[in-house]
Amino acid sequence: MTVSAAMQARLDKIEAHLNEHNLRFEKRYGFYPVLKSNSNDSVKPLPTRRATGSGFSWIAFFFSFAVCTQIREFSFLHFKLLSILLQHGFMSSLAKTLQLV
Repeated sequence: MTVSAAMQARLDKIEAHLNEHNLRFEKRYGFYPVLKSNSNDSVKPLPTRRATGSGFSWIAFFFSFAVCTQIREFSFLHFKLLSILLQHGFMSSLAKTLQLV
């Protein structure tokens, strides 16, 4: 994946900050980001402007597939596809069962 020069500068700043404070980035359960110190302790990220964090997004709630595609979080799309296939299989087997009665 190609990264613009401005984005690469931001990524370099983040990398320098993590190296300066002896932190590393891991993913819990394969997708949940966690900052860890060298002693393997979880570290809370820097506080945000608001105590509530980023808050709730109605656009992300109703158009989660579009948001996850935009940020390239394809594990969500795999989960969504699996849930749709399971739901379709359940509904088709239910329809066949109801036709037999």
